[in-house]
Amino acid sequence: MKIANYLLAFFLIMASFSAYTDSHVDYRHGEGEKEHSGYWKAEDCKEISEASGTFLYISGELLEEADISDKKGAERDAEESFETALAFSELAANYAKNFEAYCK
Repeated sequence: MKIANYLLAFFLIMASFSAYTDSHVDYRHGEGEKEHSGYWKAEDCKEISEASGTFLYISGELLEEADISDKKGAERDAEESFETALAFSELAANYAKNFEAYCK
């Protein structure tokens, strides 16, 4: 797979989370902060949010690995890294959807 495909996939993944990151709020109770009004506990929502971010970060790192492998001519390694990156981006999206559904 060519580097342009990896970059396109990366930017699509990042774009899909722009709405999530723009609307993310710290839901801890306290002065000057929005009160948590979701179905789940604030602590659980924080963990869901952090997990989603972690999965997205891992996805980006794997896309970089795929790019490096592609430049070295190791297409099989590049393809594996790319597929794993997509899996992590799907996990991130699922966690973000749960956050939206149960924590807002």
